[in-house]
This record gives sequence, C-alpha cells and structure tokens, in this order.
Amino acid sequence: MLNLDFSFALPNTIPDKDGQGTGFTSVKKNSSGDQYQPSDIDLDTAAKTLTLTANKGSSAWSSNSLKNALQHGIDDTKPFVISTRLKGSPQKLTTAFQQGGIFFGSDQDNYVKLVLINTGGTNGLKLQFFKEENGSGSSIREINHFQWGKIN
Repeated sequence: MLNLDFSFALPNTIPDKDGQGTGFTSVKKNSSGDQYQPSDIDLDTAAKTLTLTANKGSSAWSSNSLKNALQHGIDDTKPFVISTRLKGSPQKLTTAFQQGGIFFGSDQDNYVKLVLINTGGTNGLKLQFFKEENGSGSSIREINHFQWGKIN
C-alpha cells in the first residue's frame, strides 16, 4: 500500500524546489520536454501538504503540455484505491480551466481524471469526471450547482 501523507520527505523520489523527495517516482512526459518544473513544487512536511503551482499547460488532446504531472507506478493486477484531498476554498479557482484533483493513466493521451474545475461562463465551478482515450477526450459526468462558498 502506498500512502503519501506528505508528513516527511522520501529519499530517491522526485524532489521539490528545496530538494525534498515528494514520494512520487517520476514525472509524466509532455510534448515540450519541459514537464518537470521543481520551482513550482513545494513539500511542506509541517503542514502535511504538497503544493503544485500551475503553469500554463494542458493535458488536453491538442497540446499535451502539462507540467509537473507527478506520478507513481502501481501494480494494476491487484485491486487499488486512489484518493486525494484539495485544501482550501474551491472558489480560489477563479480563471477558466483552472483545476485541481487527481488523474490516473498511462500518458497524456490515455487517462481519467476527477477534478474540481472552473469551466468559465455562467456555470463556473464543476466537479468533473473526464476521460481521454487515444487522444480523444470526453466528459463522463459533470456536477455543478454546489454551494461552493460553504465548502472548504
């Protein structure tokens, strides 16, 4: 079982901006070759958080320029559970396409993600379950109309 609670640095894993091991073993490659930006990764063991500061990029089928997509291999021949927690107010996602959550897959053309996303427009924030297969993406389900101001 792998449980990254970020309460301590893990040696021989992808380092953050201070050289602390994050617990992730690799970074998903992107089309630009600039997938690893350590200055935008911060492990805070006291707060038990790993903060990834977003850069302009996309996991969308058009560009595959996502940065700091930290990953860890798993044994997918056995049952497994993936979970994450976003800390802070969802309302901090103020610009269209800002998102936070988790994704699972082999590369930027084959994955599923569960994210809180600002889709812009009148509906704004949504909880989105999305998939991309062989470079073709589609939303599986989107949920909106939460009382976002009451969630932290």
